[in-house]
Amino acid sequence: MTAATFTRSWPSVSAWGAGLIVAALGAGAIVRPGSEAASVALGAGAVVLGLAALAWGGAVLATGRTLVPRAALGGSLAALVLTAAGNGFGRWIQRPGALIRLPGIIMLVPGSASLRGLLTLVQQQDVDAGQSAMLLVVNIVVALVAGLLFGNLLLPARKNL
Repeated sequence: MTAATFTRSWPSVSAWGAGLIVAALGAGAIVRPGSEAASVALGAGAVVLGLAALAWGGAVLATGRTLVPRAALGGSLAALVLTAAGNGFGRWIQRPGALIRLPGIIMLVPGSASLRGLLTLVQQQDVDAGQSAMLLVVNIVVALVAGLLFGNLLLPARKNL
């Protein structure tokens, strides 16, 4: 192992360590006896964040360079704002917040990215290119789920429908 390879692997090793710790703490918050709904939601968010850190660390090690998931970060922020706006709409108009959330999430789902990854895998017969495209799709989906969870945590939905 050269010094350059060792230096490039530090972000991924750090992400793996942090991901394992955060995922373990989140799982502990979920399965704790007598835990409230807020701690279960925070625990689920921590597990998702930990798994995302593990996936990012694996992607950094696989590519050999530090990756900044712009699509995943944008999707996560969009899902967070969309969920909070839908819940706010539901509270204000006295209707279900899903009237805003559902069409917005349909627009955010990475259908074209998954189709592009599948076509790359089949047409070019290159497993590495198809696998990296599909990994991007998984990152986007995990980011959307994290955005939905944290959006519901930021502004919870109304209790009665």
